[in-house]
Amino acid sequence: DLPPLLAWMGKDAPQLPERHLGLKMPTELDVPDFSTCFHIENQNFSANLLSTQRVPEQHEPQSPTPSAPPCLLGKKIAIAKDAAFCFIYPANIAWLQTQGAEVIYFSPLAGEAVPEDANALWLTGGYPELHVSALEQSASWASIQDFIESAQPVLAECGGMMVLGKGILTTEARRRGEKSNKMLGLLPCVFEMQEKLASLGYREDASGVRGHEFHHSKRICAAEVQPAFVVTRGDAGIRYKNLRASYIHWYFPSQPEEVISWF
Repeated sequence: DLPPLLAWMGKDAPQLPERHLGLKMPTELDVPDFSTCFHIENQNFSANLLSTQRVPEQHEPQSPTPSAPPCLLGKKIAIAKDAAFCFIYPANIAWLQTQGAEVIYFSPLAGEAVPEDANALWLTGGYPELHVSALEQSASWASIQDFIESAQPVLAECGGMMVLGKGILTTEARRRGEKSNKMLGLLPCVFEMQEKLASLGYREDASGVRGHEFHHSKRICAAEVQPAFVVTRGDAGIRYKNLRASYIHWYFPSQPEEVISWF
């Protein structure tokens, strides 16, 4: 039997602004009122769902308590976090802290250096293509390059990988016939933004770490690169010294032992 129809939303419902798979940051807009377009068919369905009151802030989800002692105890992990680097899943932060790590945030968009006492670095995903002019002038690059060249652990995901290349070419710059905005230049690649989705789907490394990939850019490398991961589908990424960079956003608790080795 088919499940009963509880409620439905009319076609005249307000539209939410889209960007790259519809991921518009909540701080950029006011969520419209959907109550007038929401129709309840089953009276047992709670009408409280129509409430337009502000939803209380949720606490960060807690990862399961590990059976073994924390394996990242004493580790200080620097994490890029600002408007350009904003794809940070609370479950991953909670897992790092459960493993004993101390997380320290810094802003490449503001030109902040990697914290001096950090001994691991996570360059998160986000929207660097929206901030190419500011990132091109960022004073953070020298400290990030020094950190990577010192062979300390670095994980770079999607946007975090893009800023390590030679440049990012936005769709607007390509239409105007301009060159890409220069980035760090550590990886021999240029990242070109596309009008359409370049890749989407769940991914899994041979070690068992799971994640997902979604992006509107493609990577064009001028030289052969060493893959960072072993995947049957999706982006195998780039390995350089102790840097692991790819388009994949990993879910850390999916394979704790392997992720611990990354940091």
